[in-house]
Amino acid sequence: GVADRRVDLEGQDAGTDIARYDIYRDTTADFAPSPRFLVGETTGNAYSDTPRSSFAAWGNRVEPDTTYYYRVVAVDHWNNAGPPAESVSVTTPDSGLKNAVPSRVTGLHAYLVSPVSTNNLVGLWFYTNPESDVSEYRVYRGSIPGFTADQSTLLATLDARRMFHHVTPHAFKTVDRSLKEYDRQVLADEDVQPDSTYFYKICAVDAAGQAGPLSEEVHVHTKALP
Repeated sequence: GVADRRVDLEGQDAGTDIARYDIYRDTTADFAPSPRFLVGETTGNAYSDTPRSSFAAWGNRVEPDTTYYYRVVAVDHWNNAGPPAESVSVTTPDSGLKNAVPSRVTGLHAYLVSPVSTNNLVGLWFYTNPESDVSEYRVYRGSIPGFTADQSTLLATLDARRMFHHVTPHAFKTVDRSLKEYDRQVLADEDVQPDSTYFYKICAVDAAGQAGPLSEEVHVHTKALP
């Protein structure tokens, strides 16, 4: 493992008839490859197992100081899978030895909360990061494209560890959860002027204070006064 939440794999090419390689991971050496253990695929002979905002990443993500076993299955152009390779093991280091920065925030979207009401609010929607050590999200706002994300353009800091009392669907029960347990977040920007264009970027920050790369920049134009 090259970092606490990243493992790099490399192998030999199985030939020109191969369309892709399916990568499987578990914490036991003799596991049988199945959709439950599938973490990704590659068309080359190298693969980086890193946190990704997907169903598999949330339920089966790489964690620090843990031994993982990988098995690779070659699949041909007719979608025929070959026998799984022997498992190989790797132990990720402790975060104190090599702490990977958070991955890039994805799915950021800015929109008017209501294009028809008298309210003139901007809503921000984005996917949260799958890393378990993300502690906050920094939201930046600018007035021009390509604005610099720094302290002067910092709009808000969203505490991903904040706990709240959540009522489950149909009110079957109530549970205490942190914001980081949900795969998406919504934030309202109420401090906007009419008939103005705003640009937004977001980054994730881990418990060690490391900021990940900024999301793609998005923009929205607010309503003019009646």
